[in-house]
Amino acid sequence: MKSSHQALMLGILLGLIAWLADALLSWYFFPGISFFETLFINDPGRTIYVRAMVVILFLIFGLIVGQLLIKSEHNAKVLEENVNLLDGVRKIHEIIVKRDDEKELLAEVLPLIENAFSLSKLVYYSFSGQPTKSSWKLSANDQNVSETLRSFVDEKIPEILEAEDLICLGPEGTQVAFLAPIGMDEQTFGVLYGEFPKDKSYRDSIRCENFKVLCRDLGYAIRHHHDQSKLNTTSEMLTDLYSNAPVGIFTSTVGGKLLFVNDLLAKIMGAESAEALLKSNRSTSVFYADPERRNKFIQSLRTYGSVVDFESDFIGLDGERHTMIFAARLKVDVDDIDTHIEGFAMDVTSARAAERSNRALQKKLAEVQYFKSITVLAGGIAHEFNNILQGMMGSAYLAQMKLNDETHTVWEDLQEIQVSGRRAAKLCDQLLSYAGKKNMKLSIQTPDECLENILKMNRDLDEESAEVISVVKLAGQNAKVKMDTPAFSEIITQLISNAKEALPVSDGEIKLYTEARAFDGTDFAGYQMFRELEPGDYWKLKVIDNGEGIGKENLQHIFEPFYTTRFLGRGLGLPSIAGMVEKFEGSLGVCSTPGAGTEFALWIPLSPAEESTAVESSNELSSRKLDGKGSKIWVVDDEPLICMTIERVLGKLGFVVGTADNGVDGLEKIRKDLQKGIDVKCIILDVTMPLMGGLEMLHYLRALDADLPVLLMSGFDESDSIAEHSALNVNGFIHKPFRMEGLERSVQKILESA
Repeated sequence: MKSSHQALMLGILLGLIAWLADALLSWYFFPGISFFETLFINDPGRTIYVRAMVVILFLIFGLIVGQLLIKSEHNAKVLEENVNLLDGVRKIHEIIVKRDDEKELLAEVLPLIENAFSLSKLVYYSFSGQPTKSSWKLSANDQNVSETLRSFVDEKIPEILEAEDLICLGPEGTQVAFLAPIGMDEQTFGVLYGEFPKDKSYRDSIRCENFKVLCRDLGYAIRHHHDQSKLNTTSEMLTDLYSNAPVGIFTSTVGGKLLFVNDLLAKIMGAESAEALLKSNRSTSVFYADPERRNKFIQSLRTYGSVVDFESDFIGLDGERHTMIFAARLKVDVDDIDTHIEGFAMDVTSARAAERSNRALQKKLAEVQYFKSITVLAGGIAHEFNNILQGMMGSAYLAQMKLNDETHTVWEDLQEIQVSGRRAAKLCDQLLSYAGKKNMKLSIQTPDECLENILKMNRDLDEESAEVISVVKLAGQNAKVKMDTPAFSEIITQLISNAKEALPVSDGEIKLYTEARAFDGTDFAGYQMFRELEPGDYWKLKVIDNGEGIGKENLQHIFEPFYTTRFLGRGLGLPSIAGMVEKFEGSLGVCSTPGAGTEFALWIPLSPAEESTAVESSNELSSRKLDGKGSKIWVVDDEPLICMTIERVLGKLGFVVGTADNGVDGLEKIRKDLQKGIDVKCIILDVTMPLMGGLEMLHYLRALDADLPVLLMSGFDESDSIAEHSALNVNGFIHKPFRMEGLERSVQKILESA
């Protein structure tokens, strides 16, 4: 019932009560006369008027009292609602303050909002990124919302993003549902969908205004959660970056006190952790290997404000030395006063060690390339020289054959030419030894036994050697190595000769030691090596003298050809024997200290004991004189003088000799002879020629005749010439420069074995 009706009824009730009271009083005290009539006994006309006024007054009083009662009831109800609203808002704000998770916040707040503001069907739609029909998502409490409502909100998204107030839904006058955008500073995080009470005045009430305020507070809260989430993510990223950074990170005062350091830098500086290093309260200056470097570091910071690639050595708490590179800046306050240093530190110890190792390898590679080029040059010169000597010695031999009188004075001159040629050939032989291309016959030998025989022979020939070589310690008696015995003898003789030349005038002594064992890289350290060796099992000989020693500036050149510090030296001794050792797959090393003597070391790889010893073929020939009887022999060599010499020598022995100056020409001429049916008894073939080399030509010859006898000749080693071409069936080899008698024997051997 309306409050105005309630007040009217109360007034009528009071008027009836007043009339009834008047009737009872009159009946009881004045039978037949009313109470009012007694008051106006002398004026009966006023009785009716008075009675009417009393009833009216009571009616008015009743209306006033009723209105006051209704107002009081309304105010009490409003007060109760406001108290409930304030209590709900308080709880809502408590939750907003306490909850850090958006989903938990909405799950707890939405029911409280419904209760506090008398709303219903409250649902929150959360937008992710820029909301579109496919990008926004429902919150945790709206999974049961119908697809119709979901589609409806989808369509309203553009309007929601532009709205600054509540969006009322439905026809005018029946707008019960609403959409309340939740956001802050032009950023919309989501929207609340709900329904108002059906009271039309609700939307104009203070409660609705408070609801709008609460929506803004909710927007601030969600924005705070988003910012806090981003802050936490950024903090985690920075923490992870500082903790797991591949470089050291630090902050310190200019005076050297550490304010911050990450774990990596702490471990580099020898501490267990960053906390332990900071608690130790050590100044950064104690870590510098050179304190002056820190002064330069601070000076550079003050001059330029920052430094990049500042390098210094650090010594950690554990005593380990590290090479560090710093990049740092100096922070100053508004008064231009130094505050602290911030920077990064990178440990480049391994990189610097690798650089040093790389430089050493580059230097070693350059040395190897240098020696390789020298050996190629030496081998090439020796080869060409051997060709020249071959022609010279052959011409002298031919002249002797023409002269045919050993008593003639010219005969002796021609003989001296051949002797000088053989001496020059020995010099070429030394060059080939240095180049590792000397002709050798390798076989399994016991080096200690060979060494004892060589020393005994030297003592027998030279009494002075017996006095000088006073200590001999042989500890590798059972060792077996593959070597050439004459070359080994030459190596030992040369090493002892070098040691004797270095001895002082008095009290000179040479010591020899041998051993056979496994050697690793540390055993080769400290030696100037002719070539590097891989770790393995070796027989080692040390020849130690107590001479004046060799300076470092000379030691690095000791294996270079023609390098000598002696006035009368040729400088080919050590390079040539080092080349011989290389043929044994070993190496020669030297170490020396000026004033303390010199040590030469020889390493030769050990060979299995069961490996068979190479047996050299017999050189015995029949005593029968070589007679060509018109047989055809071909000589193929790019040196016309050699071809002419061999042609004349073999021609005098009855052979028909054909010549060619390159492989292409020789192959064509020999093919024609074979096609004509000419019996070619032998082909004397030079290995190294232009256009087509001897071995290449031999491949084609074997296609023509697989059994055609072939005698190879070369200024290089036999093994270098035919080792890789064993399938070519070479019948013989002769090394330039050779004597004509040797050529005759080689040809006779081939013809007799054919």
